[in-house]
Amino acid sequence: MIRLNLSFLLLSIPLITHPGAKAAMYSIVHDFLFDPLHKTTNPLREMAKQLQVQFKRSLFVEVLKWIAFLVILVSIAFWSSRTEPWQGFITIVAIYGLVFWHLISTFVYPVMTYDQKASISNSIKITGRLVLSKPFECFFYSITSFLLFLVSVLLMGPILVVVPVFIAILATLGYQQLIGSDFENVFTMASKGY
Repeated sequence: MIRLNLSFLLLSIPLITHPGAKAAMYSIVHDFLFDPLHKTTNPLREMAKQLQVQFKRSLFVEVLKWIAFLVILVSIAFWSSRTEPWQGFITIVAIYGLVFWHLISTFVYPVMTYDQKASISNSIKITGRLVLSKPFECFFYSITSFLLFLVSVLLMGPILVVVPVFIAILATLGYQQLIGSDFENVFTMASKGY
């Protein structure tokens, strides 16, 4: 797990290759969790291969995600500065949009790696439907991932070496649990020591 995380950190150039490296890490975590006998001998080589496969899709998703975030923040700032009482309602809707954005951000990579041939719009639609159908469960996984990230940033030490993979594992297993996937195979293989 540490080697996978170090590979992620090595290939993750902020704003350039970070989305691709993140998608590659999620893909490798997905393969490892649901095919425990798949032994990756060199995580850096596997990450580089997946980075090439996932780069364009993940970069496009990341750009869409941050554009949506900026639009939501601007709308919150705009509508909260208005004085009419009915305009406060629009601010509340924009805040719900921010929460919805955060929930979708948590699960978009597991959805993309679960079906790598799905289009970007289809992956976002699937994620949106999941968030709308199970908002409280999604909120639990999202908050847990965020708190794990926050603790790692506050500690700023060796824990940063493992946290991205833990978040990927949490989101991937959370997505599988939310869609009702069968974990019996995963846990049976793990209990046998594979």
